Amino acid sequence: MAKDFGNNKNQVKKNFYNPYSFVGLTNDVHTLDNSEDNNEVDNLNYVQDVPFEDGYSGKIEIDFESLTKFCVLGAEEHNTNICGRYYVPGSSIKGMLRTVFEMITFSNIKNNIEDNKYSMRNLRSNDYELKDLKKGDQKPGFIIKINGEYYIQECEFTRYRYEDPKRIETSIRDIYKNLDIFKFKRAKTREKYNLLKTRFMYDNNGNDAMWFFSGPMANKKHEFLLSIPTFSEKKSVKISEKVWNEFLFIHEEENENDSWKYWHGILRNYKSFDDVKKEGIVPCFFRKREGNIIDLGLAYLYRVPYPKSIHQYLPQNLRNNRGIDIAQAVFGYVNGKDALKGRVIVGNSLLGKDAKPGKAQTFIMGAPKPTYFEFYLNQDNKQTDPKNGKLKTNTFFTNNAQINGYKRYLIHDKEIEGNESQSKVTSTFYPMPENTKFTTTVYFHNLLDYELGALLSAITFCKNQHTCFHSLGYAKPFGYGKLRVEDCKITVLEANSDCNNGKTADDFYKAFNNLISDCDLKRQLEDVLTDLITISRGQYSPAKEIRYPKSGMESTAKDKNNEFVAIQNGKMSLKDFAPKK
Repeated sequence: MAKDFGNNKNQVKKNFYNPYSFVGLTNDVHTLDNSEDNNEVDNLNYVQDVPFEDGYSGKIEIDFESLTKFCVLGAEEHNTNICGRYYVPGSSIKGMLRTVFEMITFSNIKNNIEDNKYSMRNLRSNDYELKDLKKGDQKPGFIIKINGEYYIQECEFTRYRYEDPKRIETSIRDIYKNLDIFKFKRAKTREKYNLLKTRFMYDNNGNDAMWFFSGPMANKKHEFLLSIPTFSEKKSVKISEKVWNEFLFIHEEENENDSWKYWHGILRNYKSFDDVKKEGIVPCFFRKREGNIIDLGLAYLYRVPYPKSIHQYLPQNLRNNRGIDIAQAVFGYVNGKDALKGRVIVGNSLLGKDAKPGKAQTFIMGAPKPTYFEFYLNQDNKQTDPKNGKLKTNTFFTNNAQINGYKRYLIHDKEIEGNESQSKVTSTFYPMPENTKFTTTVYFHNLLDYELGALLSAITFCKNQHTCFHSLGYAKPFGYGKLRVEDCKITVLEANSDCNNGKTADDFYKAFNNLISDCDLKRQLEDVLTDLITISRGQYSPAKEIRYPKSGMESTAKDKNNEFVAIQNGKMSLKDFAPKK
């Protein structure tokens, strides 16, 4: 949620570019589908050890130069190295090239993004599900785990204010007379229980009860005491795997929830309902429909999942298509038990012996979440609000809402120096120097001529390598990792038939262009390249600062002006802060 700090004067000037933009999606997808119903795909035609009659094998040597500092994070270190000799992992280069390859070949973006359900972040919204929470549709209960499966049993609860100004009800201050309320409100969940030295108390009827504290909130007015019931299978409702996974995604991946970190360590796996003890249960609020739990959370107004997952915000053709696309056929894929080995291998790139990391750079790496629909959803087809006749911003509740496309970071002339103080919310890394040159070898095996042409086009931005730049590694929003292709040489080591010998790079480019023309995708490719090249050239006019909108919580902020709130209130979109219109 974008906090406004009670400030009605939030404002934003359109004097900056957001660090990322998007290459737009079309409703077109090119797949290599062998089945009539598009539900099953035979991938045997694309395996490595079945040679195409017109296939090619060989290598492409790419000379890169970094025009800004760069850092490719390793598993345990800031830059990967062997005995102090630094290198760029082939997997990083491969991922960088594959993203461009997917765009220009109309591969299905669905195959490259997780189909997660994100949660509503704006608790002041009056949209759909949140109205139910505000009117008290949620119920209190306890999560219990029996033989690896999760259940919730409803319970009674009492609301306790921190202070009761009318002295009508018992307040938390009355119960804990020596408690520093100011400090307690701002404490994390674990810290609150540590301050009390217990989670448990007795309710008004003298029964065991558990305090249900959520995270820090300065203006918090009350907390909840949940009465602990007698647990039984008959009174408990099983949480479906789908709902539980949505809960885990929201609290572990979308937002690392401090309360869940605490409760996850407490939740105990019991063998039966008769074994359940109060020490191993977790308080929650939840909603039911037709006897089934539809969502749950660790606060009264908890994060409710949006009704649709990310794939449902794609154009219909992409959403419904199940065929293998060109990127999968060339680079391979893993989808559960289904997998296909790729026919392209990218080698590691050793840097010069003198290439060493520079001084530490420290940034706050936070960025707008994917649920910030003003930026992540396409706002071209806004709908009219029937109440006032004004255009409404598309949200994740809007019918036919679509994600913006492939996310690409803008190209900076010079990287930004990180000057934040180290803290829990900052990240520190040690970049390699600018003007570092290195060579990458891309080995290809049994590629068709148009596949090889598409690979060359991805490397060179369709022959625009002298004016366009790739982005590599860490801290791209701050200008790190700007790469230029200095040279690109192809060597065909083997052709699967004599008639294929002697072809040049231009022949492969032409084969890819012929495929695009044959599939009637020439105009669509022009649209994709317009977006891609505009972002990748870095020649933005007029010249503006590249930065994220300010939240008012930056360490250098002199006031509490929140540009995110101003963008929401002004019905603005990413187009107001992007080089492409």
